[in-house]
Amino acid sequence: MPHSDDTIAIINAIKEEAEKTQNKFNEIESKYERIMCGFPDQDPDGHRAYHQVVIERQKLRNEIMRGAAIRMGQGGIFAFLAAMAWLAWELFKKEIQK
Repeated sequence: MPHSDDTIAIINAIKEEAEKTQNKFNEIESKYERIMCGFPDQDPDGHRAYHQVVIERQKLRNEIMRGAAIRMGQGGIFAFLAAMAWLAWELFKKEIQK
């Protein structure tokens, strides 16, 4: 039994939509493959984990450097105060010896 014109039109519309859907799928799949090629071994989770380790290492380094700078600053202040105390003592001794 031949199909009616309406049935043929519906079938053709479905085929067109299926083709559009397949083309869109192919486009998305191509983009996905291009994106995945940007990751070593196509492993975005491993890539992200690597960068998290690098970031944590940099944070730790920054903390250590900040702590060292603070300790150096404190040591510098202590050295300055000690030098001032020594200078004051020397001046005091000179005044007494006059």
